[in-house]
Amino acid sequence: MLRVPEFSPGARERKKRATRARLESAAFELFEMKGFDGTTVDEIAALAHVSPRTFFRYFATKDDVVFSGLDRQLDALTSAVAQRPRGEPGHHALTGALVAFSDHIQAEKASILPRLRLTAQNPSLLPGILMIQRRWEDALAAALARHHGAADPTFHHRVLAGSGIAALVAAVSEWDRTGGNGTLPVLTREAMQTMAMSV
Repeated sequence: MLRVPEFSPGARERKKRATRARLESAAFELFEMKGFDGTTVDEIAALAHVSPRTFFRYFATKDDVVFSGLDRQLDALTSAVAQRPRGEPGHHALTGALVAFSDHIQAEKASILPRLRLTAQNPSLLPGILMIQRRWEDALAAALARHHGAADPTFHHRVLAGSGIAALVAAVSEWDRTGGNGTLPVLTREAMQTMAMSV
């Protein structure tokens, strides 16, 4: 099981988290009712019982409400690499980390699946998804480099990271297609095995 570092937030931090969660919940309720393009920031703020100004303290744009839940997974992804045994070959370390990360994603499916479906239904969100995937690749390459004792990612680490994210995306897409009823860690391992057999 992937272990993500925990801490006990203070009252101020808990309030901020609660406000963010309320805004996200309101946004997705409205996206479901009115569609992404048909929903305004003012409507999200009103449903969350905050001002539009408060909305913009947490999210730069309406798109960011969708992407924040995906972007916040970076810590879990890099933590999965850090927890792999030292000296483990790159492909094995990557596979083990992505399988562990997939277990984390599956546990968050109530939040993740609506975001995946929303992006699939709205082509205007595709550039944002591609940017997030690029950040994931960069973070994963850096984590693999640290795991191997290197100061900076090499070409080898970047190739591993890019292929790993591609396999993960394929696994998540299949998982989403089944409505989240499949086992994402198993799909991720199969995707990595398929990739290894095709080279």
